Amino acid sequence: MKSKWLYETIAILMWIGFLALGYWLVLLLRTDIQAVMLAVYVRDNIWRAKEAGFADKIVLAALVCIWITTGAFIEEYYRSGIKNKKILERIAKVSGITLLVTFVADLIAVLTIDQTRADLSRWLFIVLELAAGSGFIWGWRYLHAKSKIPSQPIRNETNQLTPVG
Repeated sequence: MKSKWLYETIAILMWIGFLALGYWLVLLLRTDIQAVMLAVYVRDNIWRAKEAGFADKIVLAALVCIWITTGAFIEEYYRSGIKNKKILERIAKVSGITLLVTFVADLIAVLTIDQTRADLSRWLFIVLELAAGSGFIWGWRYLHAKSKIPSQPIRNETNQLTPVG
């Protein structure tokens, strides 16, 4: 019973971490979209700037709706993982994918917007996102492969042991 409470606590903390990382991703994606719109669409036209401002509000509302909906689905995904005893595998999968998507969005933001202002700490943060995301994905693949290995010998129809692997 103690392990269930431990896994529930870990799942809630990781869900809160996912929401925080998702919020950061929403801000990064909004910044990326604004930069692309300013560079490609607006240029020096004041009317296009107003249209871009309206589009920015629509995009922000859509991103927040996606963020909230994804948060609700991730919570249910974690809860079913507790029941199936695969919570660590699911946390690694969600965290890895989220960190890798954040890495791509952050890299786009640095390369398109503040290339000249990107200092060493910003690049270290980007490398950390890549390393952590890759580590979580590797951990997920390891846990997933580990759960596929049967712990008991397999018996065929005649109740004879068959080799595993």
